[in-house]
Amino acid sequence: MMAQQCTTTTRLAQGQCLRRHACRGTIVVAARGRLHIADAPAWMGEHGLPETAGLHEGEAYMVAQAGWIAIHALSDAEIVCVTHEAGLWPMLSRWCRATADGLRRGWRIVARRAWSS
Repeated sequence: MMAQQCTTTTRLAQGQCLRRHACRGTIVVAARGRLHIADAPAWMGEHGLPETAGLHEGEAYMVAQAGWIAIHALSDAEIVCVTHEAGLWPMLSRWCRATADGLRRGWRIVARRAWSS
């Protein structure tokens, strides 16, 4: 299967934090505003060494290691993340997230009906 490029755009207000799982090689671009990125820590023995970076408007950061990252908005910001996905696993992951979202919505409807009865 061929690699597929996936681009997502997210807006954050000043002070908000976006936490997301990022694959190695994901590119985070500060399309607008200023950001602080805390990358997944690299482990040296039993010590985690976090990688951090500050981005100004127009600057980009490449994720060095797969894992959870935190993107903090230092001002109102717009973030563009570009990920190269390949194969079956990313598609399966998207399907699982969509299914979980659908189940959550379904449970909310059931709970509302139960409380209103």
